[in-house]
Amino acid sequence: MAPSSDLPRVKTRRVHYFSGFDPRGAGHYHRLYREEAQKQSCHNKARLQIGPRERRNEFVSAWRVAGAWNGETASTDYQFMHWDDLVRANWQRSPWLLWVKGLWPYVQLLTCGAWVRIRSVAKPVATSGAFPMALLLLFLLLACLGAVGTGFAAFFIGWGWPAGIMSGVSVAMLVLWAGALLSEKLGGHWLLRTFLFVYRWGQGDQQDLDWRLDEFCRHIIEEQRCDPVDEVLLVGHSIGTMLAVDVAARFSKQYPTDCTGVKLLTLGQCIPVLSFIPKAAEFRNALEVLATAKTIPWTDVTIPPDPLCFYRLDPVKLSGLSDPCHRGPRLAVARVFRMFSEQTYSKLRWNKLRLHFQYIMASELSADYDYFLTTAGPLFLDDSLASCEIPSFHD
Repeated sequence: MAPSSDLPRVKTRRVHYFSGFDPRGAGHYHRLYREEAQKQSCHNKARLQIGPRERRNEFVSAWRVAGAWNGETASTDYQFMHWDDLVRANWQRSPWLLWVKGLWPYVQLLTCGAWVRIRSVAKPVATSGAFPMALLLLFLLLACLGAVGTGFAAFFIGWGWPAGIMSGVSVAMLVLWAGALLSEKLGGHWLLRTFLFVYRWGQGDQQDLDWRLDEFCRHIIEEQRCDPVDEVLLVGHSIGTMLAVDVAARFSKQYPTDCTGVKLLTLGQCIPVLSFIPKAAEFRNALEVLATAKTIPWTDVTIPPDPLCFYRLDPVKLSGLSDPCHRGPRLAVARVFRMFSEQTYSKLRWNKLRLHFQYIMASELSADYDYFLTTAGPLFLDDSLASCEIPSFHD
């Protein structure tokens, strides 16, 4: 999509990107941005020069993006906000230890009322939340059936009980091992780690993250004061939307006079997973601050078949902040079925994890949603997503 000539222009922009619950750091996302921007250029006709990645400080890596758009230019300072070290600290590699340490908190998450509320408004997200448990129960059942069947078979062919028991245990372990491999391949363990982290955050058990969010907030305000730009985007993806919302709320509360040009963009948000947890009062307060202050405009983009997002749902209203003075985000839709050929989409729609990353990736066909136009183009956020916006009743 080529920028319209009669819209206001961005010459300089700064993007603060908050990744999801992903142990991969700035190197991965720098490479992804460079490769996907090159693919998207056949649609938006942009020439993007993406500079090398550099470490700005302990918590921020960055790269420069110089864009030429049909004779217009825009410069973006794209900053990756590091919390991947905290993800790795909460990333239990052993599937057995993951279940031993995480089973009880996971059961609490499913029974604290959050899962029931999620199911009432977003069944795909609830299904994703229950998927690791369903897979575990399935393979436990198969392991038990395999163990009993093998044990009895060994006994009846004359091997005796000791050999039968050993054969049954071996089969059970083999089935559980195969289940662990399948769960890792299908993203079950990733989902489990993610939901456990969010639950512990809601329980107030992530002090390191709270301190990191304060550091992010201070960094953002210092950057804008030292090097003002036309537009500052706080971009959160997946679980990173929770971080971006929390940072935006702190920014609104602590630096209300410095919010000019600052905007919040959430992609594939799953915010109610945290806000529905009964003890997550601090996060709900952050949502209320952001929704009441109205100093930072908020746009939320979701994809229809993405099972990990709350599609076309206002997280402010869902969280119980229904007072008229509480303003949620403007809702927009990235219509992914228009981004790909029918053949490609028929395959892609079954790869749910890949769909969840489409927000920050290139499309096969020209479409209304273009992440690279939004983050590196000459249009302001509202204009770059104007074709994706759905009717809003906030105004």
